[in-house]
Amino acid sequence: MLKKLIKYEFRCTARYLGIIFPVFIVYALLYRGSMQLMIINGSPIFAVIFAGMSIGYMFMLYALIYVPFFYSVFRFYKNLVTDEGYLMHTLPVTPNQLVMSKLIVAMTWTTASVICIAGSVCLILAGNSLGESELPQELNISRYVIIPVILGILFLIVALASSFLQIYYSIAIGQTKNSNRALWSIVIYIGINFAVSIISTVAVIVPVILASGFNDPVIVISLILVVMLLVFTVISVGMYILTCNIFRKRLNLL
Repeated sequence: MLKKLIKYEFRCTARYLGIIFPVFIVYALLYRGSMQLMIINGSPIFAVIFAGMSIGYMFMLYALIYVPFFYSVFRFYKNLVTDEGYLMHTLPVTPNQLVMSKLIVAMTWTTASVICIAGSVCLILAGNSLGESELPQELNISRYVIIPVILGILFLIVALASSFLQIYYSIAIGQTKNSNRALWSIVIYIGINFAVSIISTVAVIVPVILASGFNDPVIVISLILVVMLLVFTVISVGMYILTCNIFRKRLNLL
């Protein structure tokens, strides 16, 4: 049933989010073309066009970063704690499956936006002076550098899940109130976010102190990432369990 929920969620979100990505890709190609025309021609007209498209490109970047994130949160709120919740919570599925389907789809869209942005940056820089600068023929990357890279990627994935689950938990608590639900959710989220910030700050300080005897920065970074990965994993799992329990035991749709 989880697969069906994920498929349904992708189908609903793709109606809107599926438009942003091709539009962004086309705009990135046009932006790249305007850059090339300015470099080749050097005309003031092309320089003005490029400047205008640069501003547009920045707006497109912000849209691609924030729209999938906030729309995914809006989908969670509208689908599970408003009138649509009467249908969703009567389906033969568990709260765990409902929350997990929303989380998987939200993280997929957000990850896709990051990949799309990274690809557009590579496209724009390709063939320019930065890309043509002299680079060493062989990149000697030591094997132990791969470890912090892998840990960093895992941490980013867990941190993204944690950011969504903190909001989900705040919305879940807010729906238990009989009035001012949105306000309650916002206040609760601010409190949770503040607590997580304190915990993450302490989590960074502890491995730095423990690794003070090491002269290798890679070891220090690896220790920090391991601790942060563990901390945010615990936070994510905790937020997920609490959110599911609230929907299971304290569902209060009006």
